[in-house]
Amino acid sequence: MKTPSTSLEDRPWTRRLRCALAALALVGALGSGVSAGQVVDASIEEARRALLAGIAERDELSLHASLLIDSRDLTTLAEVLDVHRVESSADAVLATLSALGVRGEPGLVSSLIRLAAASDNEAIATRAADTIVILAREHADVVARLRAWAVDTSMRSADERVLCVRALGASRNLTAVPDLIDLVGGPLGDEAHNALVVLTGHSLTLADTAAWREFWEPRQSLSREELLENELERLRTAPRRAFQQREQQLEQRLSEKDAEIERMTLLYIGTDVDRLAAALEHESRGIRIEVARRLRARAGEPVSANALPMLVRRLVGRSTLLEPGAVDGDVNAGASGVVASDGTALTEDAKTERDPEVRAMLVEALGKIGRLQDGVAAVLLDELESPYAVVSAAAVRALGHQRNRPEIVQPLLSAISAVAVDGELLVGALQTIAANNPDESVLPRIKRWLQSDNTPEVREAAVLAALATPDVGAALGVISLDDRESGVRLRIARGLADAAGGLGQGPVHTQVGNALFRLLGDDDLNVRAEAASALGAWGGESALDWLAERSRRESEASVLKKIVAALGKLGRLEAVDHIGRVCGQQVIGQRTEIVETAQNAIELIGANSSAAEWLAIGRSLSTVKAYGLSSWALSEMERRFGASPEHSVVLEEAKGLHARVLFEDGRWDESRSVLRELHGDGARFPEFNLRLKLLARTNEFLGDYNEAAEYDMKLLKATPEGDVTRFEVQRDAVRTLFQSRDYNTAEFWLDDLISKAEQRDEPEPILVDLLFSKAEILEKLKRSDELDTLIKRLDRLVDGDESRARLADLRRRIAGRDTSRADTPGSAPPLGAVRTG
Repeated sequence: MKTPSTSLEDRPWTRRLRCALAALALVGALGSGVSAGQVVDASIEEARRALLAGIAERDELSLHASLLIDSRDLTTLAEVLDVHRVESSADAVLATLSALGVRGEPGLVSSLIRLAAASDNEAIATRAADTIVILAREHADVVARLRAWAVDTSMRSADERVLCVRALGASRNLTAVPDLIDLVGGPLGDEAHNALVVLTGHSLTLADTAAWREFWEPRQSLSREELLENELERLRTAPRRAFQQREQQLEQRLSEKDAEIERMTLLYIGTDVDRLAAALEHESRGIRIEVARRLRARAGEPVSANALPMLVRRLVGRSTLLEPGAVDGDVNAGASGVVASDGTALTEDAKTERDPEVRAMLVEALGKIGRLQDGVAAVLLDELESPYAVVSAAAVRALGHQRNRPEIVQPLLSAISAVAVDGELLVGALQTIAANNPDESVLPRIKRWLQSDNTPEVREAAVLAALATPDVGAALGVISLDDRESGVRLRIARGLADAAGGLGQGPVHTQVGNALFRLLGDDDLNVRAEAASALGAWGGESALDWLAERSRRESEASVLKKIVAALGKLGRLEAVDHIGRVCGQQVIGQRTEIVETAQNAIELIGANSSAAEWLAIGRSLSTVKAYGLSSWALSEMERRFGASPEHSVVLEEAKGLHARVLFEDGRWDESRSVLRELHGDGARFPEFNLRLKLLARTNEFLGDYNEAAEYDMKLLKATPEGDVTRFEVQRDAVRTLFQSRDYNTAEFWLDDLISKAEQRDEPEPILVDLLFSKAEILEKLKRSDELDTLIKRLDRLVDGDESRARLADLRRRIAGRDTSRADTPGSAPPLGAVRTG
């Protein structure tokens, strides 16, 4: 226990300050004709104002408090010490406590107890508790009051009674011993035992009422100093073996007690109603607690169903639950007997459970076992008003198992509003309110827990409760979309997601959409992802544009997945382009998950679509280069409509598109297989020339140069002179002829290209490229003289580092310095890079 520091009154500078203030006040009074009494009254009034405002330095505030103590202004001092003023006037409270520690005022001990028990400010609570001890040591009447309050369960909370017991232990006043011994056997047993140890200097190891009475009876005439001297002498002379024997005896007693509890509990936990009733009414507190705990843990087993009426009887004095038509809260209305296993009726005269800890365990067991039973909620609501904090807290937790029972919302709100509840218990209570269909009347009452000074967990639970009300628009009026904690914003997004699907068109629908749009731009990726999902459920006209715009700026794959899924939920064909663009921009490592989500989204969009619409989906996806997804969509279309003759034209067009998509996706073998089938059937799609070109390129990429050259030559034949594409078609044919080693035919068509380029005055780079191709053919045909002439021409034409490096490479090969490439097929792409068209 803390001891007071050097008295403020005894510090030299304090005395000088007080004398100076008094002298100034007196001089002023005499000079103005004011009486000394009036000066004192003015000083007291100034002290009241300063303390209540808490605006001066702490030392000055302490002087003001001392003045009020001297003048016995207990009303003002009690107001300063009110627990609700601590947060706004902490300095004034601490200053008043300092003054009370020096000057002592027994009339304020009740205020001190309330302050020490209820203040969240640890420094103030500790100082208040220390001041109570100081007053108890100096005033016998304070000890008398503490003794009365320690046993008063109707007026004092459990926390306040604990403070009284501790102060009695530190009071050094032996008149408190009998009361503390009486308390050893109750809920405050451990605290009373510890207080007796401090007060008497003796430790009996066990918190046992009979043992303490046996100890105190022969010693009650001794002074405290004599008790301490006796204990010191005993400790000095007792042999070590005696201590060891006592420890062994204690361990054995505890072990035997635990074993008895275990044995009796196993005996009682069964399906027999008689045994359950006996277990819950057993004289052993330990057995009653253990039975209740095990029943709670086995809530789904038959034993629990049998125990339900027993639990209610121990709590409300009867063994049946309320009938569905009974008046709410009338826990004594209607009673019927419980039949035991032998067919006899059990009596209804058993006492209700009195021990707070056992009762709390029974309440929690009842809440879990009877979560679906009508009438249990009424019993639990009654327990909310228990004078024992441990029981009311258990009732809050037990009500957490209730669902869709609006009648529990307002009582639960009242219970957590009446006292300072925080932490896990408050979070659980708010979650319970959310799960039991609250109406909009709860919104003003939960605003206090939405404020930023609460923990994030409390604010999240309050958001959950607000958005569980029917009026989502009103809920948005009390919550903040800009909460500093991402977890709270995430809870808002999830709550709006749950509500979005059930909103009809109207102002609230628009309000929810605007809120989700704001959250879609949140800094936290999880909030953005949840907002995207919610917009899919919301389904307003703006959702497509908002999601599409976000997808262009979003870099997180997890958010993009949610955006793609939400676009699918919208069910609009216009969303396909955006889905395809998202898939097309993903890196390989992320693509699989995105594509799976995109497939599900497109299935939603195309669930009721026609074959023509599925073809449009495949075409849109190919346009944005989502080739893999386009291929899947076209395959899905064939699976859905392939057996319907009326869709044959659309399916043929889809097959042609599929061949092109497979080609662009690099799946050349699959593309060639489809193209060969279409070409053999004379299909209209792809168009004939395009089909020939695709067949040539797929064969070229697959290394089948002879077939590639065959299709290129067919395409060249089908392309008339004067067609703008013929020049490129002829270049492709020359390349594949060269790759198939038909050098003479390649030279023939290449010479024609060179002649046309010279006649049409083609740009110089094109002519230079054709001449290099000619040089490669001459090199293969070993026509050195013509090659030398061509090299001289190239020497005059080439310009730029790349062309000159290419010419130098050609010269080295001719000179025999690099012969590895000349006769090695495929050593380098001849005639320039392969073109895909």
